[in-house]
Amino acid sequence: MDGKKVKRLDKSIQSLMEMLRDYAHNRLMKIRNGYRGYKLFDIDKSHKKVTKLTFHWLKIMMRKESSGAFNQPPGLISMR
Repeated sequence: MDGKKVKRLDKSIQSLMEMLRDYAHNRLMKIRNGYRGYKLFDIDKSHKKVTKLTFHWLKIMMRKESSGAFNQPPGLISMR
């Protein structure tokens, strides 16, 4: 209704239902075409980052831990 005041309730309900139909249709088309929202994109990006960690990086982190660069929480078993 383009921001206009509507006196008739039936026209306003019809307009709202058309808007919701169009929104749902557009969303379904995006999902069908492989669109991923920004939240899922961020999750995938961080997951790929973690899976690319190498043994070399792990050795560096263990050296930092053993040198006292990181404070180890109580109850955590160290891997020295």
